[in-house]
This record gives sequence, C-alpha cells and structure tokens, in this order.
Amino acid sequence: MRLMKTKYNYIHFKEVDDYWECRNNKKNKVLGIVYTSKQWKQYVYAPQTITVYSADCLADIQHFMKQLKEAVVCCSGGVKTYATKRSNNNDDD
Repeated sequence: MRLMKTKYNYIHFKEVDDYWECRNNKKNKVLGIVYTSKQWKQYVYAPQTITVYSADCLADIQHFMKQLKEAVVCCSGGVKTYATKRSNNNDDD
C-alpha cells in the first residue's frame, strides 16, 4: 500500500468535508471539485465555469479519480489516510 498522490505538475487536490477541491499550483485557485455523485454512483469532476484544461491536466484529474475509486481509507486518531494498492507496472501512480 502507498499513500495516494494528490500533487501533480500543475494541479493538486485538497480534501474538504465530503469532496476534494482541484486547485492550480501557481495561484492555489479552485478549478473544480471531485465528489461522489449519487446519480452516477461514482466519483465525478465538476469544473468551475469557464475553465480550460490541457490534456495533461485532464489525465491528472482522471488519475486522481481512479485512485479515489481504488483507495482504502484508514482512520487513526481522527485523521483519515488514503492509500492505494501498488500496481505491477512502474508508472508514477
């Protein structure tokens, strides 16, 4: 098991209550949120209005959401820790 990746080249994710904010690294502005949709029964991304993304940023958002889907949540002393299973390949999960 390893801790879940939350920081990428241009964006990072911050947990807030029952959702995750996607923020840019340069100015720390909220770009959108990742949350569990009751309608879709899975994690979804809701961007802020008029937000533009590169293919790399979209791939990072997708990677983060995949980790959430596979994450194991451990609570110790009231602190949540997210971990994912190690993959067999050597990509930078």
